[in-house]
Amino acid sequence: MDGRPAAFPGQVRTLTHLAENPDELSRVRRIARSSTEYIDNYSVPLVNAARRGEASARSIATTEDGGA
Repeated sequence: MDGRPAAFPGQVRTLTHLAENPDELSRVRRIARSSTEYIDNYSVPLVNAARRGEASARSIATTEDGGA
């Protein structure tokens, strides 16, 4: 999806190469998948909405939805 941070794929590759066993590799894949979903489904749409000047992008409910 457009808008994903350019460094993200390289960071995922680096993390993948650091995995030393199958359990770690599985964990890396879960982290990468979850991170990609967060970026694509929350972060990018929120930034795009903010760029369009939509008030919903500034709401507390919107910003809290993406919190940890």
